[in-house]
Amino acid sequence: MKKILASIAALAMAATMATSAFAATTLTGADEYAGDWKQTNFLGEDGALLTYVDNATLEEYLDTGCSLTFEFEYYQIAGKYKDYYLFGICDQTWAKLYATDNAFFDGVASEEEGRVEIGGAAKTYEDGTPMYKYFMQGDGFMVINPAADGSWTTDTITVNLTADCLQHLVDVQEVKDDGSVYGGLIFQTFGVDVKSLTIDAPKDLSDKAMNADPNGGSEDAGDDNAADDNADTGATAGLALAGIALAAAAVVATKKNK
Repeated sequence: MKKILASIAALAMAATMATSAFAATTLTGADEYAGDWKQTNFLGEDGALLTYVDNATLEEYLDTGCSLTFEFEYYQIAGKYKDYYLFGICDQTWAKLYATDNAFFDGVASEEEGRVEIGGAAKTYEDGTPMYKYFMQGDGFMVINPAADGSWTTDTITVNLTADCLQHLVDVQEVKDDGSVYGGLIFQTFGVDVKSLTIDAPKDLSDKAMNADPNGGSEDAGDDNAADDNADTGATAGLALAGIALAAAAVVATKKNK
C-alpha cells in the first residue's frame, strides 16, 4: 500500500509540474529604423546583443509551440505613416517561415483575407470594425497597414508558431566546425522597429478581433490574460489527475483490505 501511495504522490507531482506555466522570455529591440530594410537585433535579458533568437531559447516549447508578441514602432515620413510596413519571420537561412509552410502559423489572417480589406470591400465585425489590418502575404511577409493620418496603428501583434515550426527550425539548423549550433528565428523589417519581443506559451488567437482597429473597441481583451488562463487550466487539470489517482488508490486499498 505504501508503494501505491508513493507512486500516486509522484504521479500527482508530475501532473502539476507538467501543467505549470512557461517562463516567458522578453527581449528588447536594439535598433532604430534607418529608412530601409534591416535585420532586427535584440538585447538579451543579460544585456548581450543578439542578432537572432536561437533554438536553445525556443527549446522548452518544442512539444507545444510558442507565442511571439511583438511591440512595434512605425517610421513616418513628414509626419505621416507609410502606405504599408513589412515584417518577415524567418529561419536562419532567411527563408520566410510562412512561405515555407503557412500551417506553421496561427492567429494571423491570410493574404486572401487581408486583401479584401485593402481592396475596399472590408469585412467587418457586427459593430462595423474592419477585420484585417495586418496579414501574411504568400511570400511570407506580414503586411501591416496603419492609416496615414494615424487613426489606426497597432502597437503589438501576437502570432503563434506551431510545434512543427519549431521542429523545422531544429531540422535546418547548422552545426559549425567548432561544434556550435546556428539556428533559430531571424526577423526582417521594412519601416518598423521591433521594440520588444516576448516568447511565451501559445495563446488563444481564435478571435481575430485582435487583428481589428484598436480604436474601435474590438480588441481581443482576453489576449493579455491568455497565458494566465492556460496556467490556471493546467493547474486544474493537474489537480484533477491527482484526484483521479487518489480515488483509484482508495479502490485498490479497499479491495486489498477485504
